[in-house]
Amino acid sequence: AGVIPGHPMFFGFIPSGHGTYPAALGGFLPATFSTYSVVHMESPAAVQMENKLIEWVADLFGYPAGHAGNISSGGSLATLTALAVARDSRQLKAADFHRCVVYCSEFAHYAVQKGLRAIGMR
Repeated sequence: AGVIPGHPMFFGFIPSGHGTYPAALGGFLPATFSTYSVVHMESPAAVQMENKLIEWVADLFGYPAGHAGNISSGGSLATLTALAVARDSRQLKAADFHRCVVYCSEFAHYAVQKGLRAIGMR
């Protein structure tokens, strides 16, 4: 059995669309309600809400004062951000990359390899 994205009962990959109502709604809602919240000057309320949400979640999980965070647009960008933060937190340079090991199973999401290539580690 295979995966047929055009089948009317396939809703697992929302961005593909294929004319299904759930897929269209899945694309419509974030496009409608998504607010640009990167720069405080452009959208101060959205930036403050995002920062407050990061603070609440960090407090919920017991992070110490002075924590920082990021709300990404999806799994691939979150993976890329995590890999880059891990690399930078260890102050790795290109000369060190040959000694680095990333542990994951054969079931790891493709975004891990894609992220490693994007940050120059593969």
